[in-house]
Amino acid sequence: MRNPQKYVDNIFKANEEDFIKATITVYGNSYVNIGGSNGMQNLDILKK
Repeated sequence: MRNPQKYVDNIFKANEEDFIKATITVYGNSYVNIGGSNGMQNLDILKK
């Protein structure tokens, strides 16, 4: 599913002209922290 880049009342009724090409740039580092201090158990499947 695509997201229209301008406001529409209902995304499922968006017209083709509601979808405008957009480029998203991420500045800086990104990471996913799994486990750690949030109380989750270590998941063996994620270590593979």
